[in-house]
Amino acid sequence: MLEDKAKKSGDFRSLREYYNYLTTGKKIEDFGYNPLLSHAHEKNRKPIAAYNTYREQLLSAVHQRLVEEVRNKSQVDQLFNKQFFLNGEPLRYILKAPPESTESFVRGLRSFYEGVNKVAREKYGLQPITVRGEESCYLCKRTGRVIVVEEYNGKETLALCPHLYHRVMEESGINRRFQHKGFDEFIVEESNKAAVRAMRKYASYFETVLQTGESLLLIGPVGTGKTHLGMAVLMELIRRPLYLRFELLRKRYISLPQFLNEMRASFREERLHELAECEFLVVDDLGIETLDEWGRDKVFTLVNTRYQEKLPTIFISDLSPQELVNKLDERILSRLHEMARGVRIGGEDRRRKTDR
Repeated sequence: MLEDKAKKSGDFRSLREYYNYLTTGKKIEDFGYNPLLSHAHEKNRKPIAAYNTYREQLLSAVHQRLVEEVRNKSQVDQLFNKQFFLNGEPLRYILKAPPESTESFVRGLRSFYEGVNKVAREKYGLQPITVRGEESCYLCKRTGRVIVVEEYNGKETLALCPHLYHRVMEESGINRRFQHKGFDEFIVEESNKAAVRAMRKYASYFETVLQTGESLLLIGPVGTGKTHLGMAVLMELIRRPLYLRFELLRKRYISLPQFLNEMRASFREERLHELAECEFLVVDDLGIETLDEWGRDKVFTLVNTRYQEKLPTIFISDLSPQELVNKLDERILSRLHEMARGVRIGGEDRRRKTDR
């Protein structure tokens, strides 16, 4: 495994440089890992296992070689402990059992994040480094992702590093009222349980959704929790996200009338294209305002781009199907009919209830 590493410790300025030389080896892609598939995809499980075994064996061989050359095991152990926080690979968060909820998963991950960075700084004296305004993180190694090992089912997934939550939430457009309202906080009743089940399933199978481009049109009376459900899907995908090519997929929320007003004021066409091309989008308040020619053109651009590129979208509207037909441009309706599956939600206006 180290046969091609001909240089010795004396050829380097420090033991750390020598360690980096010895531990540079194969990448996960060399074992057949496909970065175009999700980390948890069935086809990536064997390459992940093979790569993990290879890294364990490599580090063991490096440790043995350094002990033999340096003849100071405590010094080598100290180096390995410190490099644990400095190498380029995200650390592993091990789950012995399924978390009770997404919220409990996030709390556990944040606790792990705080513990890792505390040990790195207080025990090993590693000081934070700021790169492009972002402080170093000894958990994700500035990759933005954490490896989650689900021991109860033998899978590995990737999670968003806690230090990025605030920034990603802000970029997503989730407003303050809904930042802590996921599926677990939604009150399920007979009138809405079918809609809740459909939205949960959509989030759970998002890897498949991303391939098919399936979209949803969530409709129902005012105040029945449609926005909450749309936000819950978005938050679920932020907390347990998909990465392709190890890049975090973009996920956004907009209230359509508010977005159009902002566009009129700012003349920022690039914002329209960014939303039209992001990997997942929640479009709220569809059809509640009468569109002029400019507005119809912008909404058509948004919907048509997502239609053509088969990008998953959740459309939310207070209007009935017939009211939507009367309000929306025929070109938009035609594309919505083909790309989006209808989901109905019932119930009373929760905002007017005083007993909750």
